[in-house]
Amino acid sequence: MSGIITPCNIQAMNFKRMLLISLVVSLGLWILFTWPLPRYLSSGIPAAAHIAASETQMMIPGDHLQFLYHCWLAKDMLAGKTPVFYNLYEFNTGNDLLRYQPGAYFVPFSLVYALSSWLGGQAFGWNLTGFISIWLTFLFTWLLLRRYMQSNIIAGISSIVAITLPYRWISMLGGSPTGFAMMWIPLLLLGIDKAVRENSIWG
Repeated sequence: MSGIITPCNIQAMNFKRMLLISLVVSLGLWILFTWPLPRYLSSGIPAAAHIAASETQMMIPGDHLQFLYHCWLAKDMLAGKTPVFYNLYEFNTGNDLLRYQPGAYFVPFSLVYALSSWLGGQAFGWNLTGFISIWLTFLFTWLLLRRYMQSNIIAGISSIVAITLPYRWISMLGGSPTGFAMMWIPLLLLGIDKAVRENSIWG
């Protein structure tokens, strides 16, 4: 098993450097794959993944608005403006009590959206949440692969390839929660690997 990195070697790596590099690379890829979205960072959100003319359209119906609504609803609950677990504004026929719908409300992405939208508005919150999902996917994939590779560079390049797969971008830019949730795959595998190989409850 000489090709497998030991936990001690993982701890010896410069995590801050990986954090910074993954942030910069993810930002570059996000700008490249979503252009011209960065020009509308705080004023518009994507409705699809295909490249079209850079003209904007108002309120295009689709999954992106549905997902945005649920993230906004979670934010409104946190702010105390909407009762917790009450979806008051969707299919409400007049009886608010019937709108009690317990659920996860897309945590943690809705929490990231809530914080970032408080800072820069709805569109900014949505776009920043998507970028953070891309960044963390890259970082978690890099950390996972580094446990099985001697070369940090090869692990990093492999992680870049992993986050450029089309399904991720098509789903995320189209407003599907699965696009955002791709972040969980390398994180869960990293946790399982840590739990099994290091007998770690934290993993």
